[in-house]
Formats: sequence, C-alpha cells, structure tokens
Amino acid sequence: MLKAHDRIRLVKTHRLAVMLFLSTVAIVMPINAASVTYEPDTPRLKASQLLPKKILKGTNHTVQEQVVNRGFMNHYRITSPFGELSAKSDIMVPVRVHEIAAIAELRKMSKTKVFAESVGSAVAKSAGTIGKAIDDPQGTVAGISAGVGRLFKRTARRTQDAYEKAKEVAEEEKEKQNKKQSGQVTEHSDTSDKVVEQGKKLGRRYLGVNSAFRKLAMDLKVDPYTTNVVLRDDLDSMAKVAAAGSFGTRLAMPSLPAALDHLADVSNLVWTMNPLDLQLRNEESLRKMGMDDASIERFYENPHYTPTAQTFIVNAMARLAGVKGRPVLLRYASAVESPQEAEFTTRLVELMAQYHEVRGPIRQIVATERIPFAVASNGKGLVAGPVDYLSWTRTAADAVRDLTKAMKKHSAAAREVWVAGRVSERARKELGAMGWAVFDRAFTRLKR
Repeated sequence: MLKAHDRIRLVKTHRLAVMLFLSTVAIVMPINAASVTYEPDTPRLKASQLLPKKILKGTNHTVQEQVVNRGFMNHYRITSPFGELSAKSDIMVPVRVHEIAAIAELRKMSKTKVFAESVGSAVAKSAGTIGKAIDDPQGTVAGISAGVGRLFKRTARRTQDAYEKAKEVAEEEKEKQNKKQSGQVTEHSDTSDKVVEQGKKLGRRYLGVNSAFRKLAMDLKVDPYTTNVVLRDDLDSMAKVAAAGSFGTRLAMPSLPAALDHLADVSNLVWTMNPLDLQLRNEESLRKMGMDDASIERFYENPHYTPTAQTFIVNAMARLAGVKGRPVLLRYASAVESPQEAEFTTRLVELMAQYHEVRGPIRQIVATERIPFAVASNGKGLVAGPVDYLSWTRTAADAVRDLTKAMKKHSAAAREVWVAGRVSERARKELGAMGWAVFDRAFTRLKR
C-alpha cells in the first residue's frame, strides 16, 4: 500500500504528464489541422485539363501547360511569334488567342505594297489635320459633330454634382443669351480657356485616328480598349494610315469564338461610339436605374475599368430591372483596387443578370463585408462566383461561413453558389455539408 506522500507524488507526476501531452497537442494541432482541413492556396493545374483542345495550340500560339492559380483565378502564359502574352482568367485565353490572330492579320497587311505606298501620304495628311486642330481648336471642334461641343461642360460631372452643374450651365446659357441680345458679345467671346484646351484634346484623340482605330477594331472583332499592348500598338499604326483615307483595309477575320458570345451586347457600342459619348450614354442609363450622381462619379473615377468594362456593368445592371438593391452593385464595383478585381466584378454582375433572366427573377441584392449576394423571388440565396477554380482554402471557407450567416439573417430558404469554372471535390463536399447547392460552369448553364 502506497504511503500518503508517495500517492501525492504519483498524482503530481500524472498531472505533469497530462499537461505535457496537452501542450504537445496544442502545438501540433494547428499545423496538422491546417494541412488536413484546407486545400492549398495555389493548386497545381494543367491547361490541357482546363481548356478545349483547339484553344491550346494554333498556327500562331501555344498555351503553356502549367497554370498558376492565384486568388481563385487561373493565370496562363501564351507564346506567339509576337511575344509572350498572359491571360489572367479562363475567359481571357480565347480573347488573347483571337487577338493573336488579329495581330497576325495586321502584320500581314503591313507588309503589302499598297500599305507601304500609303504610309507617306498618310503621315502628311494626318499631320496637317491634327495641326489644324491644335491651331484652331474652336473651328475644329465645331466641325466634328453637332453634339460634341456640349460634352465639354457635361463631362464636368466627373468632379462635381450633376444637379449643381446642370444649374450652373443653365445659368451660363441664360446669361450668354442676355448678353447676345444686348450686343455685348461677339460670336466667339463665350469660349473659355477650358473649351480651347478640350478642343486640342479632341483634335488629338477624336479626329480620324480615333474613329479609324475603332473601325479597325470592329473589322478585327477585338476590343478597342484591350489591355494587349502589342495589339494596341499595331492597331494604332494601321489606323493612322487608314485615317488618312489612302488605304482601305481588307481583313479576313473569323467570327468570335463561342466563349466570347458575351461581347455581343456591348461590341457595337464600344466600336461605334467615342468614349465621351459612351460615358454619357452609360451615365444616363444609371440615372434611369435610380443611381445618385455621387455614386456614378465614384464609379467613373475608378481607374481600373475600361470603357468596355464599364458598359458591361451598366448593361448588366439594366437587365436586373425591378431588382431592389442595385446600388449595392455599383458601390461594390467602385471599390475595386486592381484590373483583376474589376474583371471579377464585371463578370459577377453579368452572372447575376443571366441568372435573373434564365433561372428565375432576383428580388434583392444584399451587401456583405465580402461580396454581395442575391435573394431570388423564391426565397433562395444566391452567390455569383465568377472564379476559375474553387477549392476549399481557408479564405474560401471563411467566406462561405460569413455568407451563410448573412443569408440566415435574410431568411434565405436555401443557398446556391454559381461558379464560373470548376469546383474541387473537397469544396463541393464541404459546401454540401453546410447546406449549399453547387453549380459549376455557370455561364454555360445560364446561357441565354
């Protein structure tokens, strides 16, 4: 039989052993949990497993096999005779491939005898036109089109409240008319220095070269505001010659690939309207949706959207007619901090619009600390996930938990996530366990 002091010593030893064990578990568990519970932030992916075979290799391009996934989006490298290009999402791969074909067509055209003979006269003619615009901005601006002059004052809405500016312009016009009636002013004395400077800018940007640039982009079926620097430089060089009217382009481009069908809604707008007119058109559309001028101003002050992307967002929001909370989407779009976030947001709004039109009407858009979600008219909660690959990372898991809580507050009858690309088996399993229905390849499922 153990003595009292021996029993006390044994108890202390047992307690020490337990404490050492628990301390070891506490140290080891977070490491093991992280490696077991979550998938890698940068999964190893292959282009041959993600893209159609006909996209992987062509006459002038090869998509490299290794794909880097960063923040849910797949990053590809595409080699071509014109240099290496990058595509930072699945949807951008066919865009870049199509652009490479456009570059090849432009390079082929630039080697023709007719083009070479046109270069000299084009330089002389365009130099004379642009010089006239700089020397005589008032006359040049008046000759561009009947509606351009009014844009000088209306574009001030970028920096001040539209209502206040409208009153200011109205007062200026009234004062101008009063002075004219009293004979106090001549025909051009109401032209301010600001108008003159704007005239110079219009002369450089919108006389011939700009419209020719867009026309050439339309013939090639490419975005005139593409981020592809090689294509932009080639378009610019060719457009300068075409703008002089001495060289007619004859392009034989194929139709847009099926993956680019979503461009159809905005293509004619960005091809045929100059950026200022396009902005005015989009601003008016946003006002008709009930957006306030401060929100519109913030949206247009964000430098990460091209005119094409802005038009995409405005058109998609217009298709969400009758949906409560559309200003949530505009505020979200205004807050992006990179071109990649801008692309993500553009596709998020587009995905919601397609769901609304194809799957069933959306009742409300709800803001969260992460991404907005929608509540359909049948009570279901909907998350539009325009990502290329959704795996069960810590970031994804935390976002799903937060969105689940937010949807419960809005009494969503069920929860759905629509993913543009693919979903890992682990993510599908975890989402299902949390009550989420998962739909991958969302744009294909919701095709109009």
